[in-house]
Amino acid sequence: MASPSFPFQSRAYKWAITRRGLLGLALALGGVRAGRRVQPLRLALLAPLPLGQSPGRAGAHEVAGQMTAWGALLAQETLAEVAERGGLDLQLLVVSTPNQEVLERAVQRLVALEEVVVLLGGIGQGQAEALGRLASQLGVLFVNLGDASPPLRKGNPLALHVEAELGSYLLGLRALTRRLGVQRPFLLGRQPDLRVWAQGVWPGAGGAWLAGSEDPLYESALAEAQGEGWDALILLLGPEEQLVALATAQQRGYSRPVLGLPTMAAQTRVFYVLARDVAPALAQYRLALWDPALHRGGARELNTRFLGRFGRLMDPPAWAGYVGVAAVLEGALAVGNTDPKRIRDALIRRGLDLAKGRPLAFDAGGQLEAALYPLKINQGATRPEDIVLLLDEEPIPLDGEGSP
Repeated sequence: MASPSFPFQSRAYKWAITRRGLLGLALALGGVRAGRRVQPLRLALLAPLPLGQSPGRAGAHEVAGQMTAWGALLAQETLAEVAERGGLDLQLLVVSTPNQEVLERAVQRLVALEEVVVLLGGIGQGQAEALGRLASQLGVLFVNLGDASPPLRKGNPLALHVEAELGSYLLGLRALTRRLGVQRPFLLGRQPDLRVWAQGVWPGAGGAWLAGSEDPLYESALAEAQGEGWDALILLLGPEEQLVALATAQQRGYSRPVLGLPTMAAQTRVFYVLARDVAPALAQYRLALWDPALHRGGARELNTRFLGRFGRLMDPPAWAGYVGVAAVLEGALAVGNTDPKRIRDALIRRGLDLAKGRPLAFDAGGQLEAALYPLKINQGATRPEDIVLLLDEEPIPLDGEGSP
């Protein structure tokens, strides 16, 4: 059996990759808390899951939900012994929540009957908002794994956000367009609030901002995007709408670079394959929080362990699920109990090595610093494993100018 790997470190704890090192840390923690009974640390991950469906038939949110569940399970399996030596019994429940109504019923039951103190999730329409609201009402911690909305990050002292904020994604897209030599991108979107933020990042960009069901196939918008003066197309749309726009751009013979808003549900290999298949002639570029081709600073070990456990490459939602569980355990070990507020407070501005080459931290608002990697869709790929090319193992630099 392969030795477990745990490429997650902080200034307080140096988590070792080998079994010997992992057990050494566990013994040290157990010694500090000798004589204490083991406390249950109960976490629940709630997400839409593709129950009974093949990945090719599941929706974008179900695929991302499955990945977050696998990542969280890998963390729980890898770290259970460390938790026990530190006086904690790390437990994880995974619940499929296809809609908000199911989610709200599940949360009430999990907190009241199962004594869950941490809710992980945020994949799917409205689920992060509901989880944040319920966590605040019930006094438990919410770890957001999949919603980039800025309003979600305001006024909740019981929330942490592993998913990058929208502003970071927009700044990352701007940095990527500059790397590609793009001077005047054309923005295509539907959300009025997103229009304000995007125009702050690209003040000279063109754009089509559609209302409701206007231009459902994006034919008029793409005709405008093909006009003279615009040298790239940026799709500020949800995953399914991006696929519609890509298919129309392919049919119209669009020939300039295309970039898409990389929300968590649009950061899986299932989505990348669909994007290539509907628009095989387009030069498509993406941003991602993680990639299976990363190999520095413990990334190779983490990617290898995930592949060995689930037989799939570790896409960004899986990394988010893993980090969510591991970070909560780090906070609980630091404070020596399972109090949600104390766990969160212990993690604020605490440098965490998340296998990205340098420490990252949650800021005062609970947002984890974003480190985004540039990718290119591999038009000639014959296997899902090869569908994207990692352009740089260093995260793309973000600057604050124009941030929402």
